Amino acid sequence: MDWLAGVPPEISCLVVLLGFFLVSLPFSWGYIVLNIGSGYLFGMRLGLALVVVGASLGACLSTIMCHYMCRKWIENQVDQNGTLKAVKTVMQGHHAYNLVLLTRLTPIPFGLQNALFSLVPLDHGRYVAYTALGLFPTQAMNTYIGTQLNDIQEIINGDKTMDVVTYMIYAVQIVAGIVLTTGVFYKAKIELYKATHDYEAVDSLELLSTDEAEPMEDS
Repeated sequence: MDWLAGVPPEISCLVVLLGFFLVSLPFSWGYIVLNIGSGYLFGMRLGLALVVVGASLGACLSTIMCHYMCRKWIENQVDQNGTLKAVKTVMQGHHAYNLVLLTRLTPIPFGLQNALFSLVPLDHGRYVAYTALGLFPTQAMNTYIGTQLNDIQEIINGDKTMDVVTYMIYAVQIVAGIVLTTGVFYKAKIELYKATHDYEAVDSLELLSTDEAEPMEDS
């Protein structure tokens, strides 16, 4: 992404926003790389702003496109995966937007998430809001990591030196970021598991109650 540093800022920002749309499509990759690269190129404030706007709009556009262009194919693929099928089932209930929030915190590929959410009708405004909220913690951490790459590159090139204390600070920051990201993923995965399985349990009880009530009506 170094070549973007040599073009006007307006052009580089547009390229990054376009990049987020492309990585929002199903079976595409590069979301995390683009997230870190934005921090490297634009710094924390502008980089994070571009990531939030680009990812949110990209997710919305990708979901709309998948809904109208390839919904049936995506639904067939999702039904072959137990976890994704459970998420789709819960999405059809009143916990849909909470599930959007939880899923955005998990390491499920970004484009795959957007394809999954295209299977159910969602209000675009709320969908974008919950998407942005769910993505923000890891976006902030990845953007911050990107801002540190400038210093690391300067050190490698010999343009900047660091003492032992500074090395330790960088090491602690990187380890803390990894631990925090892993913790967020793990917590979100647990909550997502609870949401899908609780819904399945309630659905099974409702079916059981219906089956037991039918003989009573016949008598």
